[in-house]
Amino acid sequence: MRHYEQELACALLLGDALADPVRTQNSRQRWLRALRWQEVDRPPLMIQIPSAACVPPPWNEFAPVPYRDAFRNPAAMMLSQLIQSVVPGLILRDDSALAIRANLGTIQVASALGAHWTQREDDFP
Repeated sequence: MRHYEQELACALLLGDALADPVRTQNSRQRWLRALRWQEVDRPPLMIQIPSAACVPPPWNEFAPVPYRDAFRNPAAMMLSQLIQSVVPGLILRDDSALAIRANLGTIQVASALGAHWTQREDDFP
């Protein structure tokens, strides 16, 4: 059984070492200027990697989180989002937002309407 809380704590420490508040602020300003059609030093850049397996060490040592685990465990979901969405931007120094989102919206909407979801194998509900 994986201990997602421990993996997440380790990943957050590694990510903190990569984070650069000045770069993040410059990126934010670049986005704001670009969205206002103002002059920018370069267009904002967001790079999407094909798989979390593409990240360099030590990040590639984190095994992918099966969706079933991520769906049932908030630490697993946060770890998955961190590795897939935040870390590539930190490593590649692109202009992507350093944001982790919970992937539960459709489930909450269904339950508010009295419905429920069934998950089969490792697919999205």
